[in-house]
Amino acid sequence: MEQALADAVAAAKRDDPLAPVTILVGSTLLRPYLQRRLATLLGGHANVSIVTAGELALRLGEAAMVEADRKPMPPLAARILAGEVARETAGYFEPVAHTTGFTTVLHRLFREFAQAGVNAGAFRTAKPSLPGSATKHAAMAELFESYESRRAEWYGIDDCFGAADATQLDARLLCVYGVWELTATMGEILTRLSATIDVHVFLPEAAPEPIDSALSTVVEWLRQSSATEAPAPVDDRPLTLLRHVQDHVLRSPIPPDTPPTDNSLRLISAADPTREVRACARACLTWAAEGIAFHEMAIAYRHPNTYRPLIDSVFREAGIPVYLHEGTPLSELPLGRRILAIVDLLDEDLERRAVIDTLSDLDLPKETRERYPLFSATRWDTLSRTAGIVGGHAQWTERLGQLRTDREVQIEAARPEVPQWLTDEVTRIVSLNAFIDDLAERSASRRQQAPLGEHLDHLESLLSTYVRGVDPVLTALRSLGRIDALTTPLSYGRFRDIVRAAIEGMRSDDVLDRRVGAFGRRGVNALDVNSLRHLRFEAVALLGLVERSWPSPVRQDPLLLDGERAALSEASGRRMPLRTTGDDPEPLQFAMAVQAASSRLVASYPRSDHAGGRAQLPSSFLRALAGAATGAVVSAERFDDLPQPLLRRERAAQTGAGVGQRALSAAEHLRGIIEEDRPLGAALLRRDPRFERAAVVDVARAGRTATEFDGVLSEALAPRLAEQWAIARPMPATALEKYAGCGMQFFLERILNVRVLEEPEALVSIGPLERGSLVHTTLQRFLTELGEDEWPRPARRDAHVPRLLAIADEECAGAEARGQTGFPLLWEHERQRLLDDLERWYDIEAAQEHDLPHRSYELRVGPLRRDETDGNPHSTDEPLVVEVGGRALRFQGRIDRVEWDDAGRFRVIDYKTGRVWKKDGDLEAGEALQLPLYIRSAAHALGLDPTGGDAEYFYATRDGGFQRIGFTHEDMEAQGPWLDDVLGTLITGVTTGVYAARPSDPRLCDRCAFDGLCDVRRHVLAATKSADPRIAPLGRLRDGSV
Repeated sequence: MEQALADAVAAAKRDDPLAPVTILVGSTLLRPYLQRRLATLLGGHANVSIVTAGELALRLGEAAMVEADRKPMPPLAARILAGEVARETAGYFEPVAHTTGFTTVLHRLFREFAQAGVNAGAFRTAKPSLPGSATKHAAMAELFESYESRRAEWYGIDDCFGAADATQLDARLLCVYGVWELTATMGEILTRLSATIDVHVFLPEAAPEPIDSALSTVVEWLRQSSATEAPAPVDDRPLTLLRHVQDHVLRSPIPPDTPPTDNSLRLISAADPTREVRACARACLTWAAEGIAFHEMAIAYRHPNTYRPLIDSVFREAGIPVYLHEGTPLSELPLGRRILAIVDLLDEDLERRAVIDTLSDLDLPKETRERYPLFSATRWDTLSRTAGIVGGHAQWTERLGQLRTDREVQIEAARPEVPQWLTDEVTRIVSLNAFIDDLAERSASRRQQAPLGEHLDHLESLLSTYVRGVDPVLTALRSLGRIDALTTPLSYGRFRDIVRAAIEGMRSDDVLDRRVGAFGRRGVNALDVNSLRHLRFEAVALLGLVERSWPSPVRQDPLLLDGERAALSEASGRRMPLRTTGDDPEPLQFAMAVQAASSRLVASYPRSDHAGGRAQLPSSFLRALAGAATGAVVSAERFDDLPQPLLRRERAAQTGAGVGQRALSAAEHLRGIIEEDRPLGAALLRRDPRFERAAVVDVARAGRTATEFDGVLSEALAPRLAEQWAIARPMPATALEKYAGCGMQFFLERILNVRVLEEPEALVSIGPLERGSLVHTTLQRFLTELGEDEWPRPARRDAHVPRLLAIADEECAGAEARGQTGFPLLWEHERQRLLDDLERWYDIEAAQEHDLPHRSYELRVGPLRRDETDGNPHSTDEPLVVEVGGRALRFQGRIDRVEWDDAGRFRVIDYKTGRVWKKDGDLEAGEALQLPLYIRSAAHALGLDPTGGDAEYFYATRDGGFQRIGFTHEDMEAQGPWLDDVLGTLITGVTTGVYAARPSDPRLCDRCAFDGLCDVRRHVLAATKSADPRIAPLGRLRDGSV
């Protein structure tokens, strides 16, 4: 066809080399391609104009539009107008008219009407004859009429088709090349042109159905025009396997002759699209080694959203230049993401997660960043989590203000030696508050309903403030302002959708002028298969040949079904294209894609849509290619059994370059060696110090001796623990209980002080720790107010309970303010449960015998923290010291309640709010030490003999059934030696650095905040190392045999 086109141009210019010739092409890439091909075939050319159908329409019809005082439709205007018309028209389509999908389908249908030459009047006249719902057709007619009326003063390409003047084309010859479908209006233009100049139409060689069905409209126009047919020049290329399949693909029956055997065709079965693209890149490197230049290669795909970003990243890794015809969508680049995030943020009511996500990706202009000292998205995220912020300007202000007050109190308590991190944190709180205030002010200044131009002005100010390097995009967005006259005032939500559509339609090459390659000149050409029509390259790769993807299934138009389209065509006399029963371009498109390769072709499919994803089958097109190559029918089930070297099956588990494959990078080359030659791979890895360290860790963990990699400090390092604040300063009894449960949890939480800050918006309901703190504080305040001479009793219920519940209300309000309560509806239910439980607690307490006259609440044992106050006269700054076997630990804590008498009897009560897991008098191998240690602590603070003390957990909510679990002085006497053994074993482990992950119960890991930090084999490793002399005592402790 290229030679035939060159011959026709040469003939037209035989008498006059400057004679004008126009070539009408079916795609934009055919222009640069044919310019170069014709220059090669003709030795140069002049005055040859290559135009698309739209450009031809503008050339022939735009003057008439201007003369009629119509204005050009700006980009996106027709689609926006279709959406506005849909939203403003009530009736049949009202439930879905506001959706983006409906706008897309309606806009497409209006374009098809225009291309077929069907106006609103013709549709209304024809609608009584349409099958289906008359209500739907009436609503469609109303939409169509409103659309035509609103755009009456504007024109687009389709309007120019209708007004085209054939005399405006200054050409001796019009060549139609690469055009497969003629719309009604385009056919009419060609008819008018053929009356004044020669028109040559170039089509692929006739082929059986279904290949030629895509050309039916062109063939029908030629038949009606009484065109004559001229044969194309003979293809005299040598016979290769590729040439053989090009002649026979999608044709039946499969020829019986044996096809040639060579490397011109390769099929690939890849595990997923990523590995498929990597195999394609290796093929490109192989072709380059054979002497084929990168710009003479092409990669075609059916679904750009899947393959374009993969090609971009994989080829970048391999150092292969690539020309992405569609360009990278701006929305996939950081700049586009930031713009869309800011646009969406204004509609999110300043939700914390949306604000932080936006901040994490923002690149603020220098002047904006300087307005917020110590700006850090990560630190601001931490502060917002700590403050318990979910969203809303008022909540940001209130909770950041409270957090600032808390930190300022800490600063006053720490004077004169205030740590720098504390002052920095206050500065960051102020900066974050200022940022939120500014953002809220800009959001409030935005009108919810405004003309498009006003929305654009506000957006420009917003983006200029918060997004660096945004000017090129703002220039492109300003063009939207020209459609103000087409639209009524828009809601911000509608404006946001318009901006999103505009950004998603922009390409980096057009807006940011970033292009790595150049079509046909620099880099491998990566393009959609639609753009590959009638192009030829030395080597071509076809990706994504998956069943129900390429070819894609045909679907009805949801607004106008094929039956309705056929009836409309008959009633109006204008041909409307049919979707499911009309011409199918897919077979011809695939055949032309195969023809695009001159000497090398690779065709591939991914066996799953992503790693480990849904299984996929090779498409009928790929199997037809295999059938033409082998001379036999190839089923989907047997495709992967095709012989090598025709088919290469990429292994799913392969991460490096396989034997005989080209590596795309040094790292892939190394991975390939490791997979294929383990001794050599191990030798290479040993030269890398990072691997040497990893190997040491792996060997250490696999052994039976506990090492520092298991959480057991070396003997040289362990003595330094005595200087570590977490060991040297007093610890709560619960910390030692946690150590008994799992040494690694103790190490991370106590020694390293690791904390998990949950996202407040992820909090469904108040957590167990916050619930417990709320109940403890309420009871402590209530009982302290009662004083030592008053206690709950039936006679005082009417006076006491209202005060108890009032205190609880205040504490609940505080929990709400700190963002600790979760979803409001669930919190309302949980709050009422707590109030009911507190009232029940009072009744149980009132019924209890009060045999010990003296009492103290929140009895402190150990030093005050810097920001603490304590008015309890019985508290002591001296911690409880427990020494066993020459090793000592100091304990501190606040005991909820202590009662005693003058004879030395006393009782410790510790409130619990969860379920009952403990038993009377049970130490649980060190996981229930709180009561015996509290007995010793209370005796230490009050100057009493510990042998006279009892202790109990009082489960003060319905979750624990209001039970009491005790540890009496008899238990203390009976288990004294065992308690000393338990304490001795645990204290030795803590002070000598034995912090191995040894959970006493697998369920502990499910509730542990550090579950993801531990080795998944922790239970197996714990069993393997259980005989280690430093760990064995802990094992015997759990066995009860210390």
